[in-house]
Amino acid sequence: MQKAFSLSVGGMSCGACAARVRTALEAVEGVVSAEVTVRPGSAAVVATDAVDTNQLIAAVEAVGYRAEPGALSGLPVLEATNSCCARKD
Repeated sequence: MQKAFSLSVGGMSCGACAARVRTALEAVEGVVSAEVTVRPGSAAVVATDAVDTNQLIAAVEAVGYRAEPGALSGLPVLEATNSCCARKD
């Protein structure tokens, strides 16, 4: 199962900062995807059950930014099951 995390990220001022944070998050083993925005300074991460919020915060802090958990961290990612919303690969 996968979980969704949200982080509040401080100290970013441009797209290069967001890219640096995204790269750091994606380097955490078990991270499936990461999206980072400069304004309002946030990150949305999807990861396996093996990942926890502290690992993500440590990755952000290791590249020089501040991070704290958002309100929705650690929620399970639910798969769409109806024919309208389910992915068709």
